[in-house]
Amino acid sequence: MLKRAPYQASDELLKQARKVSQNHDERDLFFDIGMFVSWYAAVELAITKTLAVITNSHDLEAFDILCRGMDARVKVERLRKFAKRTGGFGSNLSARMAVFDRDAIPLRNKLVHSVLTYSEDAGPRKYFISGLSNMPWVELGMGEPTTSSKPDIISSIDLYAWATWLSFFGQDLNAMQPLAIAQKQLEIESPRSRLS
Repeated sequence: MLKRAPYQASDELLKQARKVSQNHDERDLFFDIGMFVSWYAAVELAITKTLAVITNSHDLEAFDILCRGMDARVKVERLRKFAKRTGGFGSNLSARMAVFDRDAIPLRNKLVHSVLTYSEDAGPRKYFISGLSNMPWVELGMGEPTTSSKPDIISSIDLYAWATWLSFFGQDLNAMQPLAIAQKQLEIESPRSRLS
């Protein structure tokens, strides 16, 4: 089991506090981010597993030592290189891996390396993704910005859609494993992760 927090109240008190926090305005933010990050991790694990299989790495502990902490972009690049030995990527996998590489990886990196705030107006829920130089001063009515950089913005529903797409892409990658085991061209035969 992983370590507990440096100070941790009783489990009962923490459960009560969690119930209270689930009724706060930011609950959607935590749900959407948690869902996105969880499904992203599942996709990255499926890519890592495919890379282990296609490289005939039978010692998964050793392979995990080599790959743990490796950026997903590097894993995708290495998988592409190894897949060329057995026919490469089919068109369905190639198109989806390009979306993952070009769009999902940068989104994940922004989300986990930034501060996240949410819109407080009556409109559709939006999340402001920012750092020190692009805080959402204007967007949250906090006065004049101190820099000219604007925060990145994503709507709650768009982030949820990304999480849903990642969940289907992960299923597609797992269904492709028999091809990796057989050392054949990697392809998603009937993709659940739609592109349009």
